[in-house]
Amino acid sequence: MVNNHQNFCLNLFKRLEKEHQNLFFSPLSIQVAFSVLYEGSQGKIHEELEEVFAFNRNTIQVYKQLNRELIKSARLFDNDFDNTTIMVTGDGTGFSERIREFFYADENIKLLVYDPENGEQILQQLKQFVSEHSDSRLLFDVFPAGLSDPNGLYLISVIKFVGKWYKPFDEQGTSDQFFMPSSGHSIPSPMMSKVSLFNYFEEKHFQILEMPYKGDRFSMLILLPSQQLHFSELLIQLNPAALDKWLNHLKLERVQVTFPKFSIEKDMNLIPGLQKLGLAEIFSKNNTDLTGLTKSERPQYVERVWQRSLIEVNESGTTAVAVTGLDIPTFMRPSKENQPKIFRADHPFLYLIMDKNTRLILFIGKLDHPKK
Repeated sequence: MVNNHQNFCLNLFKRLEKEHQNLFFSPLSIQVAFSVLYEGSQGKIHEELEEVFAFNRNTIQVYKQLNRELIKSARLFDNDFDNTTIMVTGDGTGFSERIREFFYADENIKLLVYDPENGEQILQQLKQFVSEHSDSRLLFDVFPAGLSDPNGLYLISVIKFVGKWYKPFDEQGTSDQFFMPSSGHSIPSPMMSKVSLFNYFEEKHFQILEMPYKGDRFSMLILLPSQQLHFSELLIQLNPAALDKWLNHLKLERVQVTFPKFSIEKDMNLIPGLQKLGLAEIFSKNNTDLTGLTKSERPQYVERVWQRSLIEVNESGTTAVAVTGLDIPTFMRPSKENQPKIFRADHPFLYLIMDKNTRLILFIGKLDHPKK
């Protein structure tokens, strides 16, 4: 499963990164959202979801078990992890028996049914849900048309990680230094600094640093190309096999780390990227292969796939949150101690927030400009 997850994550990242100076998203949130649809799909859409996401009949159960483990591990060490999904149907017929039976007892997947009379109330519940499980800064009018359409189906998947560094940076060591974006014009940026033992690996044209969070279950992995290696050349080398190889070569080294303090918010339409990976039928108005989601026999398709995300990295740790939304209208609706290694992240780099045990990628991002 993890190899398939990494493959999807890295392929989608490569298709999105050229369009964004800074990029940040949660592949896990996207996969969880589509895994719910997978349970109600059939025909060509079912086949496409298996092809793009490598889903199978055990996928949801694996996610559920992993989710419980990650929540437990995070809370043991004063971190926080949450991964919750809510699905709302506006069709008066309600959810299909399969969907209700499959998710009724799941504390991390909530099902709501509304009609035009209580649409505003449900909309407020959705906003409260996003606020409670993610971050109030991600609150916005997620469904511009409201929830008055009696035939729509809406799904929101939220993932949140708050991690405290195993070895925090000293605020006194933070100072304004220069960061060189890909544009070639250096900018002043607050840079954190420390010398300590970190898992580290280097090759001729890039370095890899792992910065663990408390408990050592989660970590941030930074892939820093040298000034001589273009970011796109690093991406060419990046695949699940290479990532596993590099992770296996990490070893404790004394490292002098200089790393930017930054905050990024993103709001993205994910459909073009998913189409490039091979999803097509699920976005077609002419399909009837999602009718297993509700009792309705009306054709349904995915009209919007969006994700809003934010990440904050500072001296004490990281806050990373993503909200993924799917809008599904009906067809009828419009080593030895010596001199420390130098790891100076003052130019564009790629970073991942991972579960170290399974190597599941919770979030992935590219920092090109720390002030945008």
